[in-house]
Amino acid sequence: MIGQNRHAGLRARMHTLLVPLTAMLAAGGCVEPPDGGAHPLAFRAIVYETQLPADRDEQLDTGRLGAMAAEGGDVGQALAKIGPTRPVYRVYQPIGPETDCRITLAIRAPRVMASRRSAVGGRRINLVAYEQLGVNLKLLVQAPAEQSVDGKLHVRLNAEMAVAGPKVDEPGPRRRRPRSRGIEMTFDGPAEPGVPFVIVGRTPPDSEDDASAAYVCRVVLASRPAAARSPAAPPAGQAATKGHLHGTLHRLRLPADRVGQLDLAAVAAAAGRAGPDAKPAGAGEPKLLFEAEDDVSLTEQSTIQVVESKPFAIASRIGPDGKRIDSTRSQKVGATFRMDADPIADASARRVRGRFDNEWSDMTDSGVEIGGNVRAPVSRTGGLTYDGEIDVDGAGLVTIIVDAVADGKDRAVAYVCRAVLSDLR
Repeated sequence: MIGQNRHAGLRARMHTLLVPLTAMLAAGGCVEPPDGGAHPLAFRAIVYETQLPADRDEQLDTGRLGAMAAEGGDVGQALAKIGPTRPVYRVYQPIGPETDCRITLAIRAPRVMASRRSAVGGRRINLVAYEQLGVNLKLLVQAPAEQSVDGKLHVRLNAEMAVAGPKVDEPGPRRRRPRSRGIEMTFDGPAEPGVPFVIVGRTPPDSEDDASAAYVCRVVLASRPAAARSPAAPPAGQAATKGHLHGTLHRLRLPADRVGQLDLAAVAAAAGRAGPDAKPAGAGEPKLLFEAEDDVSLTEQSTIQVVESKPFAIASRIGPDGKRIDSTRSQKVGATFRMDADPIADASARRVRGRFDNEWSDMTDSGVEIGGNVRAPVSRTGGLTYDGEIDVDGAGLVTIIVDAVADGKDRAVAYVCRAVLSDLR
């Protein structure tokens, strides 16, 4: 996905946001990032996983959950009364009334298959295999027809998920690899801005006595207040052939039990306020992983990207001197931002229509220990494909994806990807 740097002006800087995690979690209201009229709505989705005991399977009433969501009820609390429930993914994406986009997160997560004791020292060593998990959201939003009286938008949403497969028995000589299971949930119909709706999918139980898993996705197209953009603009009537594209990727760690409470709009706002003079990373503060910027052409597809090789430990041993020695491998990580805008006849335009693609990859330690204090890595690849309008000199395209699946039951991670187009000329 990520190739070599093709722009001499590209630079990557490591810094953190100025807004600490505690402020985001404590925010009572919703702090929206500065934006213009191109994105008056925010697509917000949260996916809950609920374990349904065999004797409570019938209690999952989709119609009742939908009515509760539309009235502002807490879907998560209602699901918790049926069975153990946790939020597994959250997504935040500013959109316009005419938007076609796809948001993806692919996860390569470790899973313990078996354990043994080392011949020297008797240390516990876990044998790990990798499972493919993730979520893929395809969203099409269409403005209401002129003859519409209720003003509702037409929404088509397709949510595809790869979730953990059946339990793996203690393996024998012919060890099985974990196999994820696929779930698809769809919605096709009218949606009123500000009124939530739900879509539901489920997996079958592993046996007659086991619980099945239900996945409930609560969605709302929330209104976003418009804010002033940069007043600077070139004279009207002057064609634009170039612009400046600036992309960033942040990572934010948080406790898994705070996933549902994190104010994603505040996180998006903080991403827009980061600068090169930000303070060093502190506990709970978002960290800027990658930053890329360069002048780009508006007459052909343009790409800016940053890539690096990240080492990770795959095993460890104790050397003759008693010190730990790690065996390592490397993996490519980074971020790519592509833009293919429609021709711009007037450089004073405050909006640009086109196709915008953001892709990124990252690797973190998981909660799965291989042995000798070495944790198996988690690889994530995410992205946005967006067909529509964006504001020039505005907040840009901000995509937030929260994963509470792959880093262990107590930890979650959020990624904030942002691309801004400015300085048309």
